[in-house]
Amino acid sequence: MLQHPDSIKHQQPAAGVQTQPLVQTETPLEEQELDVRVAIEGEAPQPFDAQQDTTSKSVYTARVNHWPVKTDSLLMPKSNDTIQVTVNKMPEYNRQSFFAKDTLIYKENQSGRFGIAGDPVPYSVRTDNVLTPLLIFGVLMLMYSVRRSSRLFAFQLRNFFHTVRTDSSIQRETAAEKRYLLYMDVYTAVILGLMFFFYSKAYIAETYVTYSEYSLMAIFVGITMGYFVFEYLLQKLVNNIFFSQHANELWSTSKFLVTAIAGVLLTPMLLLMAYFGLSIENSLIYTLIIVVFVKILLIYKSFIIFFQKTGDFLQNFLYFCALEIVPPLLIWGILVYVANFLKVNY
Repeated sequence: MLQHPDSIKHQQPAAGVQTQPLVQTETPLEEQELDVRVAIEGEAPQPFDAQQDTTSKSVYTARVNHWPVKTDSLLMPKSNDTIQVTVNKMPEYNRQSFFAKDTLIYKENQSGRFGIAGDPVPYSVRTDNVLTPLLIFGVLMLMYSVRRSSRLFAFQLRNFFHTVRTDSSIQRETAAEKRYLLYMDVYTAVILGLMFFFYSKAYIAETYVTYSEYSLMAIFVGITMGYFVFEYLLQKLVNNIFFSQHANELWSTSKFLVTAIAGVLLTPMLLLMAYFGLSIENSLIYTLIIVVFVKILLIYKSFIIFFQKTGDFLQNFLYFCALEIVPPLLIWGILVYVANFLKVNY
């Protein structure tokens, strides 16, 4: 017969029967798991009929834990919450290595390239955003120089094919006109350097060890300008030894004039080759014709200025070969050697 728990609790033990007091034991594992689930979920445990009978209720008491804030163990953001992320700067000792100051080590550059690298686009002047403005500026300055020195050009061309026996040709030149002639000579040197650059890319090699295409252009242009300076100093030295000062001044003026004319004649060819697809073969033929024409004018002018009185054509030929034929061949060999030295040998 079942009795009420309170009656069992207050019932006195029978005589002669030894009883033991009720001692609360440790919480079973099932109850601990239940308490943990209650603490996490924040809900009261559901009653278990098999375990929570009248006897267990008198001994054990269900405990419900309520946390003030429901904890999200996965840190999932809610719809109205914003997450602020703070990136701490990496310490210096983590970025530097033992070989950080070694000049032979290359720093690693992180990049996010995907796929297969394609073939690089070959260099073209028409797509060069640096050389194109420089060429336009050079051509405009050339036109301005020709316009400002047109009087000198007209006078020198009228007196080019006969000997001027007075100092009128020297007295008519001003300092500004000489500066314009000097600029046109420098422009001619730049044009010839660019011409050899195109020649080297077409006939010697397409790839060089220089840092960029501009470095290769600068090397060729620098060598060409050095040739003009060397030729001027050499002719100045020889002419001062063998000829008079007046003849030397006439020759210098004529040489500057002919060089400037060569630069003017080479400009259309360079623009056609760079921006309108003129072949390098036709460009070389045109350049060779201009060079031969300039040399013919110079050999005729040297004969009129230096050797017309003596009539010695052999001396004129030797003078012209030593000072006008050998230096261009020498500078051509130097340019070809430098190009072969700088090219990439696979």
